[in-house]
Amino acid sequence: MPEPDKPTELTAKAYSENLKEVVVEFSNAELIKEENLTDVRNYRIANNTVESLTVDGDLVILELKTPLVKGKSYSVLLRNLGEKVNGKKFSFTAVDNTIPSVTDVKMLGKKRYISNYFRTC
Repeated sequence: MPEPDKPTELTAKAYSENLKEVVVEFSNAELIKEENLTDVRNYRIANNTVESLTVDGDLVILELKTPLVKGKSYSVLLRNLGEKVNGKKFSFTAVDNTIPSVTDVKMLGKKRYISNYFRTC
């Protein structure tokens, strides 16, 4: 089955899946010059710094210097990414869907144990 045509108009939205990353989803990232799409200076979040980014198709995953606060509202300001989104803020609420992983289990007897968990944010 052929893939549907990509949109010819650029739109964007932002969201978080964990407290250290923000995802900017474009309708068609191919409409943006690659050097602009991959430049961390074109993505701004107040009181935070975008340390690095990864492009995965139409998704740009921004890695932040400081973790977000769960439940707090934020916005991403986009610059130099296309006329339709340039200078616009895209709001989102910070959520943390990261599953904690077990880092240590200590046996305290035949039926008792202590588990330590680690979150990646």
